[in-house]
Amino acid sequence: MERLFANLSPEELYEHLQSLDDDERTIRVVGNSALLPSLGAVYKLLQTSREVVWDSMRRERPSLPVAKTLAKAWNTPGVHLGRSASIRLLRAGQDAGLAEALSHFVGLDYLWPRANEWIGLFASGFFSQDVSKQFWVGFVQEAMRLNAVELHSDLGRLRQWGAYARSPTVFRFGCPAMRDVLVGRVSALSSNEEAELDPMLDRVHFFDSFAVLMRLLAWCVADLTVDLWEQVEQDGMGNDVPLLELIPVFDETAQAWSNPMHSALDRLARMSGWQQEQKSTRFLGRLWGREGGVNGVESRIRLLRYWVLLDADFGERDRSFR
Repeated sequence: MERLFANLSPEELYEHLQSLDDDERTIRVVGNSALLPSLGAVYKLLQTSREVVWDSMRRERPSLPVAKTLAKAWNTPGVHLGRSASIRLLRAGQDAGLAEALSHFVGLDYLWPRANEWIGLFASGFFSQDVSKQFWVGFVQEAMRLNAVELHSDLGRLRQWGAYARSPTVFRFGCPAMRDVLVGRVSALSSNEEAELDPMLDRVHFFDSFAVLMRLLAWCVADLTVDLWEQVEQDGMGNDVPLLELIPVFDETAQAWSNPMHSALDRLARMSGWQQEQKSTRFLGRLWGREGGVNGVESRIRLLRYWVLLDADFGERDRSFR
């Protein structure tokens, strides 16, 4: 199937995919969210949106359809785009080397929309190193099988959680600190109703998803560092651990964990000339928002403060990844 994506023209490929629809196969749409939040939720956490990111891509590839054209397909899985928009997307996918990733979805009897969006991101120019691209595309394929096959809705909620707790993919990519908690909790439940309403299971799900995003961040930093390695060595930073400030440190005296976002912003402020005459969030907010006028400055200061306070209300945000 990969050869089809690589060798057919976008027009021929579109006609071939249309012919597959003539078979009148039933495609099961999977709504599970194990390990991967929606890409839209991540964009929201980053204070942006799918539309903004897409418009940025169109500046480099003007032939791509506009975000408004894609809105229905984004919001309603299974909705077909028109011929022109589909051919332009297929052409862009072939140009970006997405043939192998695209071919993986053909022939499946299910659709997990999150896999489509994440593989599209990872298989594009998101990473500079092939090893990074292959690793994360492979992870999404594993997560797709987990959500669509291992956690099939026919199992019932309790058996789904049992399969989740035993999954090698969850064990490898989820939060290690939650494994024993999850196994113990699942063994204590006795019905689908209990599993559906149990807040501890929701918390485990959140931290596993968050662990995946933290792993992704680490890979992004490593990928970028390798790409800029000559500059890193030139700056005498070859032995530094990138983003070390983002790792929490336990204060024995205060008996509390440090706020990694706060320390990271403090360092960024010092690198930008901060003299500690005001809070680092105010200093950086002024630098960040100075081109947007008074309102721009205040909004950036407020956003930086939200970042610092994020750890304090983590529990209230558990469901933002759903």
